[in-house]
Amino acid sequence: MTRRVQPLKLSSPTLPAFLAHCPLFHAVGQDQLAALLRSASIQRVRKGNILFRQGERPTRVYLLLDGAGTLVRTAPKGHRVVLAFLRPGDVFGLIDLYGRGDQTYTAQMAQDSQVLSWSRESMQRIVDQHPVVVANALRWMARRVQSYWMRVEDLATEPVEQRVARTLLRLTRGTSRPLLLLHRDLAEFVGTTPPTLSRVLRGWRRQGIVSASRASVQLRAPDKVRAIADDP
Repeated sequence: MTRRVQPLKLSSPTLPAFLAHCPLFHAVGQDQLAALLRSASIQRVRKGNILFRQGERPTRVYLLLDGAGTLVRTAPKGHRVVLAFLRPGDVFGLIDLYGRGDQTYTAQMAQDSQVLSWSRESMQRIVDQHPVVVANALRWMARRVQSYWMRVEDLATEPVEQRVARTLLRLTRGTSRPLLLLHRDLAEFVGTTPPTLSRVLRGWRRQGIVSASRASVQLRAPDKVRAIADDP
């Protein structure tokens, strides 16, 4: 079934509060947030559609308002690597915008979604006028790097069940809210194969730890998943 997205407008009274809770705009005043929205664009993106592709010239910074997506890098021989799963409030395209090369990954929507975006010129004005955004961006990038280090460590040292458990806990923040994502993408993210991931999830489903379909996972017993993640 196609998921319905309630259209938002830049004039929506909920958007300034939404921005205020985004890490990039933490501690930016309400008047300034309203000004930021006046320089933004808003668009709806259908499930499966691509916002930008690896190798293209970076031109905009994006903020996911609603829905979900993935950031994927494709190696020269065609192997896909899922770099991140996008959730509402996530910023993407920022690092490449300030780099010197092309886009290093492809951004594709996993659900019908809505995104805010700012042009390179608008984002530069935001940075110039609001130094707190620079500090927020540095903290955000530091957390992203730490997350990548943890993922590399898991890939190098942990068995697949622990990698899956830790990834699900990070994506759900330890709650039982359902994750709408393809098992193929989750398998690529944790460095395993779809059949191996299916075997793990089937075992957990029999134990009542998770419920899972081809395109979703929900933690039924987060404490038990946490115990698997922490098992030495």
